[in-house]
Amino acid sequence: MEKFECLTVSCLEKVFAQMRPQIQESANTCFSNETFSFQVAFCNHGIDPILQRGSWEIESTLREFIRVRPVYSVPCTLPHGYLADDYYLTKTAALVPDLLAEEDFFGLRIGQWGALWVTVSGALPSGRHTVRIVLKVNGEKAGEAEYVLNVLAQKLPESDFRYAHWMHYDCISQKHHALPNGKKYEKIVARYLKNAAEHGANVCFVPLYTPPLNTAVGLYRQCVQLVDVEEKENGWTFGYDRVLRFMRLAEKCGMKYFEMSHLFTQWGAEHPPLVMAEKDGVKKQIFGWQDDSLGERYVAFLREFLTTFVRFLRENGYGEDRVLFHISDEPNCNHLERYLKLRGIVKDCLGGYKVLDALSDYEFYAKGGVDIPVSTTDHARVFLENGVENLWVYYCCGQGGEYLSNRFMAMPLQRTRILGYQLYLAGCKGFLHWGYNFYNSALSERGINPYLLTDADGSFQSGDSFIVYPGKGGPLDSVRHEAMADAVQEYRMLLLLEKRLGREEVCRFLKSEGVLSFTEYPRDANWHRAVRQKIIGMCAANA
Repeated sequence: MEKFECLTVSCLEKVFAQMRPQIQESANTCFSNETFSFQVAFCNHGIDPILQRGSWEIESTLREFIRVRPVYSVPCTLPHGYLADDYYLTKTAALVPDLLAEEDFFGLRIGQWGALWVTVSGALPSGRHTVRIVLKVNGEKAGEAEYVLNVLAQKLPESDFRYAHWMHYDCISQKHHALPNGKKYEKIVARYLKNAAEHGANVCFVPLYTPPLNTAVGLYRQCVQLVDVEEKENGWTFGYDRVLRFMRLAEKCGMKYFEMSHLFTQWGAEHPPLVMAEKDGVKKQIFGWQDDSLGERYVAFLREFLTTFVRFLRENGYGEDRVLFHISDEPNCNHLERYLKLRGIVKDCLGGYKVLDALSDYEFYAKGGVDIPVSTTDHARVFLENGVENLWVYYCCGQGGEYLSNRFMAMPLQRTRILGYQLYLAGCKGFLHWGYNFYNSALSERGINPYLLTDADGSFQSGDSFIVYPGKGGPLDSVRHEAMADAVQEYRMLLLLEKRLGREEVCRFLKSEGVLSFTEYPRDANWHRAVRQKIIGMCAANA
């Protein structure tokens, strides 16, 4: 056996240290504006690793469009929840390949497989391109691999599909030691926003007040409020300069739509969020857990705020087609009466602006609680059967069984990526996930190190609460983040095919290939690769 082995592998495989890669791939096709990835897997069978390091060189006509990142394994400390099915890579705690490091070297652990994640992106020149990767050990060639990428002249169409990924700004502040709203903080937030946009997200979560999400009763997360409030004897005045600066920044980073942070607490809407105001030159808390959401004082505050804020949005070009509001996250049937009262108060002030909330009880929508419901994928059927045309869906820690797509570290990447086909088939208008970068324990009682604790301190399956890692000055990607971006791109591929064949025919094709619902689909990475090729072939044939 040679001392060093390398081969090219599909981006649908997670390359585990003790397992030879199964999904070898040496060629593929992509569109000229697509971000395409593959891997170079390697194993050191006999080179002494002491004081040695690996590096690489790229030889290709696509070299200027290529980015290479080592894949690192992290502790998958909570692989699954109680209702797990059998479509997992591991059901015991393990080291799972996930982190994409911004480094120009790799380690040489004897007898262990590793991988380099190769990403090709940009305005790619059409044609057949060979990518030759030479792996070196201390400057000497140890192995090489080749990959052929055929770039089509066709482009994927833009999409108005909404992809929302909630950003947790307190976590950015804490992990990067940057005070909210300072220059350093703003630069780092911009990098997070740009990263999300580059991976398909186009909806920005705006912290009007400190978002009342994943917070233990009586506790508060770090204040990241953007609205300037001044308390007067006869009411309040509001300043929106910082809100406007933030929204303009998000637009520069690639965001097109905005969802405003929740006006009431999570899981019941019983209290206002943390609201800070200035009075007589002193900033203090004026609302929080001590207040009832239906209290006369907060309702008066809310009416004044929303009336002026809606005017601000319209004056600055943010119309009803670009801005969404939230009342409370994940209410259930026990909260319906209170929720509907609050909805009435908010609706009176919003004019034509829509309310969007994550909920799975159809009654909330049927009784006018929300304009746009966001159902969990396992409850979407009742909304679809009732003809809800503006449906969004989401998943989180509760969707780990019934073969539902999710992005847990212990799941195969195909299970994550199938979401793109499913969203198209269901006709969903958007997808929301709560955890872009949540680096706290489940109820934000303390911050955690996401490189060591990947399960929100033992509460959420590893990978549920974040999809990027806090790096030096910005986010570091994960293989799951890349798979989600691929799901969005495959949704766009189906839009391109729809232009050629019509939606009905595209849906018929997906069903003929076995994609039937959010729970019924072929659970096979090689099947996924084959279907992708068929879609590309049909797009090219009908160009």
